[in-house]
Amino acid sequence: PVGDNVIDDANIRNDDVLFGKEKKIVNHPGNTRFRQLVDMYIGAYESAPRGEKANITNILVDQVHMSSGRFLKRAPCGKGWVEVNTETAHDKITHAFRNRRKYHAQRAMAGTIRVSPYAC
Repeated sequence: PVGDNVIDDANIRNDDVLFGKEKKIVNHPGNTRFRQLVDMYIGAYESAPRGEKANITNILVDQVHMSSGRFLKRAPCGKGWVEVNTETAHDKITHAFRNRRKYHAQRAMAGTIRVSPYAC
C-alpha cells in the first residue's frame, strides 16, 4: 500500500518523481522527465476549464506510473522515501504547473528586456 513501505535511496528508480528542492532532487532523472511532461501539457492545462484540469493531472499521474515511476517524499523518520497517495501526487502536479508558468513567464520577460551596453 502507498506510504506503508519505506524505500531506501538505493531503490530509487530513474523514473521516480521525488519531492524536495535540493539540487540533487531537482536534477534527478525522474524529476527532469516530470518537468518535460509538465511542459508538454502546460498549454492544454492552462486553457482547460477548471473541471477538466483534473483530467490532465490524471494523465500525468498515469504517465509517471506507466513508466514504472512513483511519486515519493521523504519518510517521516528522515531515512528513505515513501510513496504518496494520488491526491498528493495531484497536488505536486498542480504546483508544478504553477511553477512552470512562472518559469516560462520569467524567461519570456528576460527575452524582451534589453539593456543598452552604453547604459550607466
